[in-house]
Amino acid sequence: MEFGVKVPHTEPFSKLRYDQLLSEGYFRHGYIMAAYEMMHFNEQITGVIPLRNDLQSTPFTKSQRKLLRKNRKKFRREITPLNITTEKEVLYRKYKKARFPEQIERSLEDFFGHTTHPFSEECYDTWEINYYNNHNELVAVSYFDKGKYSLGSIMCTFDMAYDNDSLGFYSMLEEIEYARSLELRYYYAGYVLDVPSCFDYKLRLQNTQFYNWEGDWSSWKTFDLSKVYRQKLLQQLCQTMDFIHTHTPLNGGLRTYKEYFNEIWSDTFHRDPPKLNAPYFLNFSINDSLQLIVLYTPRNKAYEVLLLEYGFHEKLNHLGCAHNLHQLVIMIESQYKHAFGSSSFNMKSL
Repeated sequence: MEFGVKVPHTEPFSKLRYDQLLSEGYFRHGYIMAAYEMMHFNEQITGVIPLRNDLQSTPFTKSQRKLLRKNRKKFRREITPLNITTEKEVLYRKYKKARFPEQIERSLEDFFGHTTHPFSEECYDTWEINYYNNHNELVAVSYFDKGKYSLGSIMCTFDMAYDNDSLGFYSMLEEIEYARSLELRYYYAGYVLDVPSCFDYKLRLQNTQFYNWEGDWSSWKTFDLSKVYRQKLLQQLCQTMDFIHTHTPLNGGLRTYKEYFNEIWSDTFHRDPPKLNAPYFLNFSINDSLQLIVLYTPRNKAYEVLLLEYGFHEKLNHLGCAHNLHQLVIMIESQYKHAFGSSSFNMKSL
């Protein structure tokens, strides 16, 4: 997986397979399981950090037990298999509009794939916890999947009039209690980002673990922001830009390609692939009609160089790949001379 989306087939699979996907950083994205190390959220590119808790070593704090007691007195709970109703659709749409107005509006039916992929119900054992006030009005619903050894939290929607009751976090506590009653081993709470966000409340749980995208889960206490994939990518690109500035006459900068995530997601469904195969790139202007674009893929430790030609129609040409900075600069010089029939590219000493 480079930059972004990794999606398995949406065919039916066992509960044990579901557990395995969760352990590899996957989580529910509507009716499919997806894993991605970066995403575009709130008008910025962010790193994604999957979370889980070992249910045998995740005690509730005094304040969390207090929240459980308080809300259990205030709200009636009902745990049932997934059952989408008009009332829940209305709650979902209002919640999404209030919390995530930038996201495209969709229905619960669309999210869980009941209308577009009826077989998706066979893929998961999806349940919900419904919360009612003392007037028997639905005020919140949390959705989760049951695996063989794990419970995967999907989302919680609630009436914003009850925002002060911490229903999002409270629903996590109830899901954990339910998972314990089933003697499950792990609780997967989804993810947080590598920047402050509305998901950070998930870190209030004790003994939280994070996934490093290299096959390992570690204690959140050992989390190092500089080791996050996006941070390492940015550091490498900045070092590359400085190296090119030092050893060539070219000037350029770091750019973001936020459309990458929409395009690669579309490509999952067999549409056109992204124009640039990376969310970040270096851009160096040659003249008014030509620009050099440099991409970097950390896992392959390789650079890709492209030439963007402006005109009546934009044209993007792949010039080649390099596996270190020296190769990159030499390749830029060679391609520059080849493209322009010029020896005016005075490469500085390496």
